[in-house]
Amino acid sequence: RARVGGKGCSEGLQVDVTVIFHFDRPSGFLEPLHESASRVVERKLKPGEGAIGLAFSNRRHYAIDDYATWGLRLPGPTSRGLAAGLSYPLVAGDRAIGVVGVWSGTKRSWTETDILILSLVAAQIGPALQTATAAKEREVQADTFRALNEVAVAAAGVLEPAELARIATERARDLAKSSGASLTWFDEEGQGLRQLAETEIPFDPNLVIPIAEAGAHGLAFEVGKPIAGAD
Repeated sequence: RARVGGKGCSEGLQVDVTVIFHFDRPSGFLEPLHESASRVVERKLKPGEGAIGLAFSNRRHYAIDDYATWGLRLPGPTSRGLAAGLSYPLVAGDRAIGVVGVWSGTKRSWTETDILILSLVAAQIGPALQTATAAKEREVQADTFRALNEVAVAAAGVLEPAELARIATERARDLAKSSGASLTWFDEEGQGLRQLAETEIPFDPNLVIPIAEAGAHGLAFEVGKPIAGAD
């Protein structure tokens, strides 16, 4: 549906590029679902950032006739050939869920008719996108419940601790969509962290790592809170 809507925008408004962004609530970013020409926009945008982010945050259209001179422009799009842009929020119910934007490779004076056409396209895309997103969220929720149930069954004593640790790390990796996961346990006698499971790398189950040398695991243990690192 996003691809069909994008094609309709490009043809109806005679523009060079159409993009459709959806707001991803877990990450807090606007992520592209469709782009009629590659490498024109950023892969992710923050709400309030550029014409796309502003249309989402303020729930109104933004028409930029000369993007290069616009005070709130982003540095990337201009170098990729964007000269003029028009963005419109996608709304479902009473909240914004994304943005549709069209770009031109030459300066352009957007008309009320242009804005009306884009608003009609947005009115079609918004509810359809919300329906698709809700279905996806239900699927993810079901997968999460299945994974947690498997860990709960193991924790009830059906499996040995090492097997429980293996299941827990594998499910954590899959649910987080990460490349790997590991689980450590505080060793009272050794006063350090003992690794119980690692999904990708061989490890020594008898090795006790001092807290200060255990990286993110050690820091999370010390502060008693989740630790998120980009690198």
